[in-house]
Amino acid sequence: PLREAATGLFSYLSMWPLLIASLLLTMLLCTIFHISPNSGTHPIVPFLVATSDPLVITLTFLLAAIVAPITEEIFFRGVLYYYLRSSLSAPLAMLLSGFIFALVHPQGLIGLIPLTPIGCVLAFLREWRHSLLASMVTHGLVNAVTLFLALSLMS
Repeated sequence: PLREAATGLFSYLSMWPLLIASLLLTMLLCTIFHISPNSGTHPIVPFLVATSDPLVITLTFLLAAIVAPITEEIFFRGVLYYYLRSSLSAPLAMLLSGFIFALVHPQGLIGLIPLTPIGCVLAFLREWRHSLLASMVTHGLVNAVTLFLALSLMS
């Protein structure tokens, strides 16, 4: 378990160039098509910015960094990816599960750009490690750091 958790941490750090590139692409497309970048903000962020209750903020971080990654990884990589992989090549199953992962998130169509590559990386971890733990750790770090940055920048 410790090795899988370390793999999750290393994978998160390794995917920063991909995260930055996808966010830059999102910003460019928002500029070109005159879309507000805030339209891709998760609905919980404005709520958290408006509150000063430390309990609400702490519970939201726990939900985003622990509960959501565990449940989403069980569903998207444990069930969906496993099902897709049974009939598709690994790259195609990764891409399709990553796209579906992005599609069901509440950030709207603009969220497809950064969330699809994240979903693909998480599926790659599932394929590579034959375990969900590394993808759970990576997913938790993505959510925690993203929420922290969003709150820091919007406050």
